[in-house]
Amino acid sequence: MAGYAQIAKDVGDQVESLVKPLQDLSVDVVSSVAKTVGDILPEVQVAVPTPEEVVDANFGLVEQIVGSQKAYTKKLLAALEPITSKFIGSPKPARKVSAA
Repeated sequence: MAGYAQIAKDVGDQVESLVKPLQDLSVDVVSSVAKTVGDILPEVQVAVPTPEEVVDANFGLVEQIVGSQKAYTKKLLAALEPITSKFIGSPKPARKVSAA
């Protein structure tokens, strides 16, 4: 029987294999439209961040938040270990209730 981590990885791989072709197609469509529109638009001299800078900054923020939440969750699970250890591990047989 596969463990939870393997099942999660397998599901992630399946989702990624379904989503990636759609992502590639959307990038191709956006690229084509952007080239067409870019050829029509006039040049504007404004100091703005590049799209790559915006993406990198925003994903960096998300990665930082997710990393922090992951560390917090692991610490929280460790703090709960005295309780969770009673339930996780080798299963205990169910108590039999004697008929009175």
